Amino acid sequence: MKATHRVNLFLTVLVLALTTLLSFVGCTATDRIVIDGDAVLRMESALNEQLQDTESSLRGNTFSNMRNGGYVALEGETVWFTVDMRVEDGSESHYLQKLHRSQIGSINARDDLVASFDGIIVGSYGTRLIHIDKEQGNILCSLDTVTYELDRLFDVPVAHAHLHDHTVYVSTEGQGDLYAIELSQEAGPTLLYANGGQLVGISGGMAFMLGSTEGSSVIRRFDLQRRMVAQRIVGGPYHDIQVSGSWLYYKDGLRLMRQPIAGGNAVLALHRDIMEYAVGDGYLAFTSPKGGIF
Repeated sequence: MKATHRVNLFLTVLVLALTTLLSFVGCTATDRIVIDGDAVLRMESALNEQLQDTESSLRGNTFSNMRNGGYVALEGETVWFTVDMRVEDGSESHYLQKLHRSQIGSINARDDLVASFDGIIVGSYGTRLIHIDKEQGNILCSLDTVTYELDRLFDVPVAHAHLHDHTVYVSTEGQGDLYAIELSQEAGPTLLYANGGQLVGISGGMAFMLGSTEGSSVIRRFDLQRRMVAQRIVGGPYHDIQVSGSWLYYKDGLRLMRQPIAGGNAVLALHRDIMEYAVGDGYLAFTSPKGGIF
């Protein structure tokens, strides 16, 4: 039996998703500009503040991890990740594994299987691992990592989900209805926005929903408290989109773009072609079509 998700692939995902990311600043040819050290520090601080997710302590899995498939999640000092095992007859089994954070990069890390698991990791709440369970037909579930008891949290297939504080926000398959599931109470799911589209992220009391109007992509900022669309943002194809700090990041072909979350013109985020990217803790990491992680 061999693992189809090799250790090096897993570490690549970690490099892209965890907070130990390398920063990169693109530049273009222009007239020579002399900037003193204090100015550089001010510019760096401003950029990091714009990228910084001030609500990261309230989140489950990160925006980048969720956008990249939810295969891995960091909870305190524990790294949860999924692995697929293929046997000689071609059949596959799916499992949940964990590592201590200090074992990242170690070739001697223990290879312990925690439980049978085929899902997208949304985040942790107490001892429960909230996830979209593929074996259950993309139903939102929780797995108790102590007793291994599996509970269904929502009976409608889910396309996207984000855990924020003690609430899971989901958009459903098909219609794209936005629901809230309160984990600290026994109340059932609450419909917030019918036909809202694809849930991109939760930030600043807003749900960012990706939809389309007359064939063009549109981002709707939905006010969770007032339960109304506060703003519509247009201007991009919004492929592989995520929220990060004050920005919406998305791909336009091989270009990485960013646009203010309050609306405005999109600009190049990086003067290099990219294949994949991740943003976390004020840093940007990406893979190049020519190879390499930066």
